[in-house]
Amino acid sequence: MNPASYFPYNILEEIWIKQERWKEAEEALQKSISIQPSNEAFINLAGVYYHLGELELAAKYYLLAEKDSDISMYSYIKCLIDLGRTKEAKEKLDFINKGSYHLIGEIEIADLYVELDCYNEAIEWFEKGYNAYSGSSYWISRFVYALYKTNNFSRLDEVIKEEIEET
Repeated sequence: MNPASYFPYNILEEIWIKQERWKEAEEALQKSISIQPSNEAFINLAGVYYHLGELELAAKYYLLAEKDSDISMYSYIKCLIDLGRTKEAKEKLDFINKGSYHLIGEIEIADLYVELDCYNEAIEWFEKGYNAYSGSSYWISRFVYALYKTNNFSRLDEVIKEEIEET
């Protein structure tokens, strides 16, 4: 059976993704895209490639789907970092930093800066999101790490004390 519509392939790829059957999901998505390309299919295919360790292809499809999608841009930059293309990743983040893009989220941007060892920029973004986000041990630890790497021990102590008091 070879459906002429993209829809059955989209249903199939969702099933394969939930079952972590990445190769089958890739095939279904390729067929879906060949019939009717869509941003959703590009994002899903990029995610499949990411799970398969094919980061160049993942980056390519995240960029194809980027059109105003915060998640796609975040994922594209993450792929660039994982590929070692840190200069390009930093340029994209700095573009976001200038307010030229839809905001992904302060903590997510900060986390990408930590991945790039750009601790001052990370701290700036952690501070922007500090009161808006509920504290999770993951991002608070990343914030504290950035403060440590910049020798900002007084703020590090404040953050730790505030988090202890809130728990």
